[in-house]
Amino acid sequence: MKPAFLPLADPIRESQIKLTLDWHADQRTTRAIKRQARLMGFESPTAYLLQTLVATIVSNEEDTFIGPDGQLFDCCSLPEDAQITR
Repeated sequence: MKPAFLPLADPIRESQIKLTLDWHADQRTTRAIKRQARLMGFESPTAYLLQTLVATIVSNEEDTFIGPDGQLFDCCSLPEDAQITR
């Protein structure tokens, strides 16, 4: 019998994330962040960083599974013989 892996029971949703960000970066990184924020139409570099973090957190939560022993796995680290139970 293959071990059963369950999706995270209550993954956080975008609307549930409450996050305030205060960031500091070197000049080169700051320029890159500002450039990407402008390119993507964000009102500020902070807004760009916040959206990037929120999207990453939500995506990671959706790809998180709980193994038979309670250990957490992402979709890339599941054993080959894992059976996902939804």
